Amino acid sequence: SDLDAGAGSLRQAITSANSNPMDADNIVFNIPASDPNYNAITGVYTITLASLLPTINSISVSIDGTTQSGNTNPNGPEICIKSTTNLTYALCFPFSGGVAKGLIINGFQYGIILTTYSTYPSGSCTVSNCYLGVNYNGSVAIPNDIGIVLYGNVANNTIKDNLISGNTTAGIGVRKSNANVIQGNKIGCDRTGMSAIPNYYGVAIDSSANNTIGGNTVIQRNIISGNAYAGIAINTNISHDNVIKGNYIGININGIARTDTIPNYYGIAINDSYNNTIGGATAAERNIISGNLDGGISILGSNAKNTTIKGNYIGTNVVPFN
Repeated sequence: SDLDAGAGSLRQAITSANSNPMDADNIVFNIPASDPNYNAITGVYTITLASLLPTINSISVSIDGTTQSGNTNPNGPEICIKSTTNLTYALCFPFSGGVAKGLIINGFQYGIILTTYSTYPSGSCTVSNCYLGVNYNGSVAIPNDIGIVLYGNVANNTIKDNLISGNTTAGIGVRKSNANVIQGNKIGCDRTGMSAIPNYYGVAIDSSANNTIGGNTVIQRNIISGNAYAGIAINTNISHDNVIKGNYIGININGIARTDTIPNYYGIAINDSYNNTIGGATAAERNIISGNLDGGISILGSNAKNTTIKGNYIGTNVVPFN
């Protein structure tokens, strides 16, 4: 049900999964349209939390909102997890193999946390097809403070195909977390990729290494545009060897900078981190970094060394000189 507690609730499902922490569990949804928390206009079933859900203390737990029957919300997910009291988080995955898919999450300090317990290094979690910080159709901000947090000894997580916009501090915050992949997301814009719904930072990387933002194919491209400060920020002299490739940064989904900008203030801001790569040798690895209000790429700090900037279009359309 979309009640906060009791039989059939998400809270009870997580509690049941935690009772046998070494088993893999799938949490699925089959809420009837007669449920009192179903909105027939938006097509969304809303779970409003009165208190924190349990931490997901079990390996390989999948929470999949796309299992809800019927495409009742053609403009986004059908299942919404909501806080009206700024609870700390909606979902917290401290073990490996967790999945959050097809959920709307708003009103929390941190929408989804991928973290770790010191004795149980975590990683290989996936967050996909979620709306974090926006409403049911991805047109209006309903903020979290940070949409997705990757923090502390976690690695090899995948953040893909989400709409992460409207969050107060950052869409994605990566701190002390390595070798993660961020692909196919819209970060700082609306569902259509045509208008801004700003995060302050789109992606903020701090004290982290070997993360990849973007990829070599269209479906791996992030649209990172419309953010109030930096589309991507990489900070501290512990951050290194991060790769940013194949993204649109500061322009909308059409990639026409002169007429279709939804600017960040800075496109990419690197401060004191080293050995990072922006772009690549092939056209597929090229970032289009255009329309931003200040620098397309800003590199500052005495430790900001050995940055490779290669093959990008900066200040142009997808087709330059057009």
